[in-house]
Amino acid sequence: MRAHRSLLLLAALPVCAVFAVGIVFSFLKVKPSLSPAEESLSGLAPAEVRVFPVRQPLTVTSLDSPLPMPGAVPSASPSAASGNSFPSTPLAQLAPQQSVQERIDVSMVLVNGDRRIAVINGIVVKEGDMIHAGKVERIGRDGVMIKGRNESRWIKLE
Repeated sequence: MRAHRSLLLLAALPVCAVFAVGIVFSFLKVKPSLSPAEESLSGLAPAEVRVFPVRQPLTVTSLDSPLPMPGAVPSASPSAASGNSFPSTPLAQLAPQQSVQERIDVSMVLVNGDRRIAVINGIVVKEGDMIHAGKVERIGRDGVMIKGRNESRWIKLE
């Protein structure tokens, strides 16, 4: 009988302990350690609903470039009244000119069975890759064929 009572006490003790801990924690007020910004983002803090006023459309009277442009007509000039405050110099003259034919250096070619790799201007490419000069059409033992918009060129290994 004594053994039976001790087994019953041993089984009831953990259940009573769980209930006691639950009651203690229900009375404790645990405040989360979040900043006000984090609380508003997490939804734990009540947020006020801000009402934005209805904005009226704004009419832009003049639009000047924030960058100084050579040959630009100032907006205070008579031509600005007609709505033309764009540069009088053509854009082709303002933009830096690129060379029509850039130099292409093939420094290495690797042909091993179906594997064909080349180094063009320091960039590792394979057949079908696009580079600034066009598409790498074919890689041979002595050079690379590059297809541009209007022509195909064979560049020899240097």
